[in-house]
Amino acid sequence: MGRNRKLRARRGSSSGSENRQDQPRTRSPTSCSDDGEYGDAQQEPQAFAYARQKGPLPASDTKHLDLLPYPLPALDVTLLLKQRSAASTEYEASTGTTLWLSSQILVCYLIANKVKLARSNRRESRDAPRAIELGSGTGMLALVLTRLGFETLATDIEPALCQVLRPNLSDNAEALALAAAAANPKGDGNAFMTPRSACLDWTECPATSDAGTAKAERSHSTRHDVAQLCAARWAAQLCKDAQVPPPWSLILSTDTLYHPPLIAPFWSTVKALVLASRAAAHHNVDSHDPSAPRPGAAAADKQSKGCDPVVLIALERRDSSLIDEALQVGRHHGFDLKQVSQRTLRKAVDAHLGAHWERGAWEGVEVWSCVLQ
Repeated sequence: MGRNRKLRARRGSSSGSENRQDQPRTRSPTSCSDDGEYGDAQQEPQAFAYARQKGPLPASDTKHLDLLPYPLPALDVTLLLKQRSAASTEYEASTGTTLWLSSQILVCYLIANKVKLARSNRRESRDAPRAIELGSGTGMLALVLTRLGFETLATDIEPALCQVLRPNLSDNAEALALAAAAANPKGDGNAFMTPRSACLDWTECPATSDAGTAKAERSHSTRHDVAQLCAARWAAQLCKDAQVPPPWSLILSTDTLYHPPLIAPFWSTVKALVLASRAAAHHNVDSHDPSAPRPGAAAADKQSKGCDPVVLIALERRDSSLIDEALQVGRHHGFDLKQVSQRTLRKAVDAHLGAHWERGAWEGVEVWSCVLQ
């Protein structure tokens, strides 16, 4: 399928690496440094002690670590994340196998807004809200979402998928389950669900004119209907084994708008996921009460749009012109983009990292909310 070649273009090529300007500073990974920064797996006790005392460090200061303890006091859990430095000669070169700053900031926002996000799709269901992440990398966001009560599907391509994403989801599942049980000893609500993973190549999102649309085109009058059915069929295949199908409450991605050739495929994939979620919500609306009269097409579409997932894109503005162009491409794909105010982000970050981080430590990170029209 050429995924390794695509990945090098997406994350591991020299041009892609140059676009990410906050490359890790050179440090010895063999011990805990004099200023208390984490060491490698051989120094795990010291690393955990420092992490619990001082909290997480900015991602740019931890990319040399193969094992990164990441405390989340607000969630009563400390994650242990495997990383694979892009500078390492031991692994296939990739910038998608380490933690990035925008993920850390989005985690703060998610924790601060967990109730609103969980209820965003307004489904009258006892099921846990569902989330899907694009370009999951180390899987930290997926793990956080799981701790917040989401059924979560984390997606990426190789080598990130097998080198860090799946190992981190598996290795941290027990810690998440214990934290969830401690927070809810009576076992009320939804049962804990281990985060799932799947391979998702943005260049393979569904087209609206493939051979499989012929039947749909005969039975549906508009191109929009056909696109929605194609997206639903594609999402069903994607989620076949992962068991986190649409509709989703949340779609998110961090630090994925940096390589120009992948920007349009990225937005096409996000759009397909929203359409798939919309189609699934539409089906739920139609089948919720078989005896009730079915709404017309326009009314049903309006009703399913009301159940659209929240789409959050976090990014670091290293190249302002590239980011502006990437956001404009999103608008051309039909998204209404609104930036989360820096005041809102500062409040969330200060609540969870403020005791340890200066505000300048995350300057340039933005979070955008995207609504498909």
